[in-house]
Amino acid sequence: MKDSILNGIISGLIAGIILGILTLTIITPLILKAEKFENSVTVINDGSASHEHGEGEEMPFYKRLLLTMVGTTTLGAAYGIVLNIIYFYLKNKGIKKGLILGFLGFLFVNLLPGIGLPPNPPGVETITEVENRQLWWFLLIGAEIMSIGMFWFVHKILRNLYKAVAIPAAALISLVVISIPFIFGSPSGIKYSLVPDDIVNIFRIASFTVAFIFWLSLGGFVAYFNKGLQREEGLV
Repeated sequence: MKDSILNGIISGLIAGIILGILTLTIITPLILKAEKFENSVTVINDGSASHEHGEGEEMPFYKRLLLTMVGTTTLGAAYGIVLNIIYFYLKNKGIKKGLILGFLGFLFVNLLPGIGLPPNPPGVETITEVENRQLWWFLLIGAEIMSIGMFWFVHKILRNLYKAVAIPAAALISLVVISIPFIFGSPSGIKYSLVPDDIVNIFRIASFTVAFIFWLSLGGFVAYFNKGLQREEGLV
C-alpha cells in the first residue's frame, strides 16, 4: 500500500506539472487580459462612490511560474493520493479504468460545481454573496457523496435480484440526489462584468478544458504506475 501511495504522489506530481504548464500558457494570459479591462474601467459602487483601478505592478514571470507550479503540483499530489487509493481497491484495473476514474474526478470536482459556480476571470462579480456560494458548494459536495453512496447501495441490492436494471436504477436515483442543489437554484448570476463576454466565455471553456486534461492525465498516470498491481492479480 505504501508503494501504491507513492505511485499516487508521483502520478499527481506529473499531472500537476502538466496542469501548471497549461495554466501558464492558457489560463494566465486570459487572466492578465481580463485584468487590463478591469484596471481600465471606473467602477461605481452603490450608485454614489466611485474609484478607478490602478494599473498595478505585474508579477514577475519567475515568481508567477514558481507559485503556479508549487500550487498545481501540490494539488496534483493530493488528488493523486486520493485517486490512487480508489484505484487500489478496484476489482478490475487497467488504463481504461484509470481514465474512467479521471473523468469521474473531473465530473465531480470541476464540471458539476462549475455548472452552478462557473469559473470567472477577474472583473466579474456575481449576484450571490460569497457565504451563499460557499453554502451551495458544500451542499453540492454533500449531494455528490450521497449520490455515490446511493449508487453503491441500490446497485448492491438489485444486482442479484434484477441485474438488468441494477445500474440504470442506481444511476437514476443518484441523478435525482445530485440534482437537489440545482433544484434549489445555483448562485451563478452575474451582477456586473468589466470584461467582454467573449473573454468570459473563453475563460470558462479554457478552465474546463485544462481541468479535463489534468484529470485524464492523472487517471492515466495512476493506472500506468500501478501496473505491478495488475500483474499481482494476473490481469496483465
